[in-house]
Amino acid sequence: MAAVPTAEDNEDFRVRVAREKRERMRLRLQDAAIEVYSQASLARMPVVEDVIKAAAVSRGTFYKYYPSLEELLADIGQQVAGDVLQTYRLLVVGGDNAAATNLLLGPVLSMVHAGMESARASITARLDFVEYFSRDNNMKKILAGALVKARSDAVIEYDHIDAATDYVVGATLEAIRRLARSQQVDEHYIKTVAGMIARGLGMSPAVTRSAVDSSWHTIQASASRLPWWQPEIISRA
Repeated sequence: MAAVPTAEDNEDFRVRVAREKRERMRLRLQDAAIEVYSQASLARMPVVEDVIKAAAVSRGTFYKYYPSLEELLADIGQQVAGDVLQTYRLLVVGGDNAAATNLLLGPVLSMVHAGMESARASITARLDFVEYFSRDNNMKKILAGALVKARSDAVIEYDHIDAATDYVVGATLEAIRRLARSQQVDEHYIKTVAGMIARGLGMSPAVTRSAVDSSWHTIQASASRLPWWQPEIISRA
């Protein structure tokens, strides 16, 4: 004989249904924001009305879930960064030249992801990363850890960790913007940017070449585990 649902069971069911409904609406608004931002020109930034129209919801519904457009974009940006960080943790290498490779792996992975997931990357590229780092400390900690490890292994040199972090983020972010707009993964461009980041931090030419190639091959070797991987848009010109 089937058990009769209790009041507690009914309440748990209602809570679960309400939570799932909220999540569906948040995803709907996020998808709408990605759509309008991926189609936007640099001359005109989208506004709340654009997202509302794309999502086919009321203004009241939008503000029920997000207090501002900036909060919605930050939410998307955190998810994109979280995806990249999760992948980075899977790809971290060991062995010879590991510190140099792992330092460049983050920027190279971010750039490849931007070209292959251009719609979502177009959101990330518009974030204020100084403010964003105050929200998502994991990204900053991982990058700072890679920088500290590379310096302790005498691979690079710098005088101020925040300056080194901003340098890597700044170069990577500009590259993400370019790749998101082009919707293409330009291997030569990505490797060049990664090499310039490394050389700017004092990495030797030989170690730079090895680390750049190693970071690229590490990502390619794990392509089967990357749901966003699209080899057909890789340009090697």
